[in-house]
Amino acid sequence: MKRLNEDTLEMLIAAHAIREFLIVRGDGGYVIQAKMGTETFQLRSRREAVRRFRKLDTAAAYLRTRGALQVTLDLA
Repeated sequence: MKRLNEDTLEMLIAAHAIREFLIVRGDGGYVIQAKMGTETFQLRSRREAVRRFRKLDTAAAYLRTRGALQVTLDLA
């Protein structure tokens, strides 16, 4: 799966280029995924390959403060 850094994600949100956001529960926390066209991208951090959030509320707040208004939650 391809990765997006935080700066690129913010630019894509501002341009309304992302079709769907997902918050996916995984090992060690929650991961944000963004769907653009037929591709799915994971949010990466500056130090790690994947940005993980310990709490669901934190992941949702991260997206909300950047302009995402609708998010799908995957708890599987």
